[in-house]
Amino acid sequence: MRIRYRSIHKNFWIAALVVLFISLNLFAQEKTKGMQELTSVENEFNTVRAVIVGVSNYVNIQKLDYAHKDAISFYDYLRSQAGGSVDSANIKLLINENATAAQIILALNWITDESKEGDLAIFYFSGHGDLETKTIRQNGFLLAYDAPTNVYMAGGAIGINYLQDYLETIVQKDKSHVILIADACKSGKLAGGIEGVKQTTAALEENWANVVKILSCQPGELSMESNKWGNGAGVFTYYLLRGLMGMADLNKDKHVSLKELDFYLSTWIPKETSLKQNPAVSGNVKTLLADVDSLTFASLSNEETEEPGMLVAMKGNETTTTSLDTATSQLINQFQFCIKNGFLIYSSDNGKNAWDIYNELKEREDIKAVVASMKASLIASLQDKSQIIINSFLRGTDEEDTTNLYTAYDELNHAFSLIDEDYILYGPIKAKDLFMESVLYSDDELDKQINLLRESINIEPDAAYAYCQIGFVYTKAKRFNEAKASLRKAIELSPGWSYPWLNLGVAYNDQNQNDSAIVCYKKAAELMEYPKPYYNMGISYHNLKQTEISIENYNKALEIDSTFKSAYYGLGLVYADIGQNEKAIENYKKAIEKDPYYTDAYNNLGLIYDNLGQTDKAIENYSKAIETDPAYTRAYFNLGLVYTNIGETDKAIENYNIAIEIDSNYTDAYNNLGLIYDNSGQKDKAIENYNKAIKKDPSYTKAYFNLGLVYTDIGEIDKAIENYNKTIEIDPSYTDAYNNLGLIYDNSGQKDKAIENYNKAVETDPTYTKSYFNLGLVYTDVREIDKAIENYNKTIEIDP
Repeated sequence: MRIRYRSIHKNFWIAALVVLFISLNLFAQEKTKGMQELTSVENEFNTVRAVIVGVSNYVNIQKLDYAHKDAISFYDYLRSQAGGSVDSANIKLLINENATAAQIILALNWITDESKEGDLAIFYFSGHGDLETKTIRQNGFLLAYDAPTNVYMAGGAIGINYLQDYLETIVQKDKSHVILIADACKSGKLAGGIEGVKQTTAALEENWANVVKILSCQPGELSMESNKWGNGAGVFTYYLLRGLMGMADLNKDKHVSLKELDFYLSTWIPKETSLKQNPAVSGNVKTLLADVDSLTFASLSNEETEEPGMLVAMKGNETTTTSLDTATSQLINQFQFCIKNGFLIYSSDNGKNAWDIYNELKEREDIKAVVASMKASLIASLQDKSQIIINSFLRGTDEEDTTNLYTAYDELNHAFSLIDEDYILYGPIKAKDLFMESVLYSDDELDKQINLLRESINIEPDAAYAYCQIGFVYTKAKRFNEAKASLRKAIELSPGWSYPWLNLGVAYNDQNQNDSAIVCYKKAAELMEYPKPYYNMGISYHNLKQTEISIENYNKALEIDSTFKSAYYGLGLVYADIGQNEKAIENYKKAIEKDPYYTDAYNNLGLIYDNLGQTDKAIENYSKAIETDPAYTRAYFNLGLVYTNIGETDKAIENYNIAIEIDSNYTDAYNNLGLIYDNSGQKDKAIENYNKAIKKDPSYTKAYFNLGLVYTDIGEIDKAIENYNKTIEIDPSYTDAYNNLGLIYDNSGQKDKAIENYNKAVETDPTYTKSYFNLGLVYTDVREIDKAIENYNKTIEIDP
């Protein structure tokens, strides 16, 4: 098939297309066996359009050197006399930061919508390709600028199956001609390793109805780039362009056919790479790809070619406004300004945003095509921030880069409102929208989070990121079996992703299965070096009383990130536990230095100073905790303790009451109020507060015990016995309750019951001296002197 562009230019190269990241297999279709012959080789094309993508400077994954330059060289070729002088308005060039997944989809939508019968669609991709785990819905991905390090299903990547749907739609529905050129498998060091590269190339190599393909390498091979080709290029694109410009014209008829190009590439690329890279070409071998321009060929032959110049990338659809009235043209120019500068749903200084401008123009029938282009650009741009947030989540980090979570969700939600179920990426966008919504809910709304994530997973059953998040939420909800099952599914779908292992460790840790948690944290650290796994191991080893290893892991976290405040805080906890107060204080202060609003660190500093008898410093730090978080109940409670201990009971009562006002279930605060009123002789208020504590928590033994004390003091012995027995019923090891029951029975002359309860006390705690001493008193009273001496001696043995 001769590819000639209807213009004054004779020479035109037919080139080819395809770039996109790969998502899920939405449609299982029966493929045509072999390539069907296209139309007559003498056919001329009405219009040539191209989408060209080149990504070198990836934001999250291994960078490349020359992929973007290859894309620019290909663009320059199409614009040149040798390439047919294709109008720049018919080419979408997306390089580096402009080549996000959403922008590539936008370009694919554009070329699909614009292609008509007799046209040619060209799509070229140079960048990374990969696959983590092959499933029915995953079949390889082309990675965009914003691709994550793992979990390509989360966005930032174009699924090969989606790419196939686009290209076959152009062929079958639009009756246009399509060529795919892909230089995508440049590294085996991504999430899927060399197997991911192999599977991606194999997916690209499958037969697609009437799509001509020119691929850089065979399955299992890597596509090479170096400065030795064209002052820096990929070997594939370098020889592709040389071949199209005439070097592949074997029979010297001034035309380059697909067969000739195949022969040329299969000769030179293996030779240049020591047989390590072998291109794959498929389609009608008679297809004519280019007419040879004599001047260009002569220049090549004399090795006088110049390196193609750098061009500014175009983002999204450009809209021509020259034929519109002034007011409409101004609005469209403002729309383009807002898209370029990120004023999508929130207004710029002039009070305009892209969303409002689009809605102002969307009903205009006279500019229907322009409005359609605006809508497509808006849908693409509204997805960019949510991908930044999701990529941050996939890295296992808390920071949101430069993007606000609520803004990102709001924009994604607006994008979702612009599409319907016919939109090819309706499912993935809806799944991400549900995921983002779930993240916005608080820990008080775990059921809502779970329902949204379940719906997201129903739409995208291979979405590892959604399984990971629902596993994390199940852990918070104490639904540990569901948590672990979901996290293992995430690991199955994305075996190279660290974050599910980290969350699985948290699930085990929350069940006090510290050894299993440590295994998971070690796997997380093995997959990616970042501070959280080591920090969490510090917690688990601390729980296991393995102090030195705990400290070692906290310090390892700080080696990786010296600003990681939680690791300093963890060290403070360990040192406080082993009585090294100076080191504990030092690390709490470092945590506060990294985060002046670290309430827990202020509170724990207060505890240390309180224990050291430095009351003023204790009050100072508790007060700072409250300054940073006025709803921080623990600091109010601890202030209450300090003021109780120094006899300032009014301030103590004030702080306990504030704690209760913030958290009406704060049982310790009710209990301590009871103690204050009890000690001041206000027995009714004491009983009232103890009962409030019990009402909030019917298993709260301290309040039952203290009620026993009050009722003993006021002579209501039956109620005292009732409450001591309730204490023991809840906690059979509560030695003080046995001892106090013994005292009551002793004082009432029931010596046998007294001895029985004192003995139960020492059974539960063989070092409990008070009951040995009281047994001595009882046996003295009943004249069993030997037993009395025995128990006094036991008391002295324990406490000389």
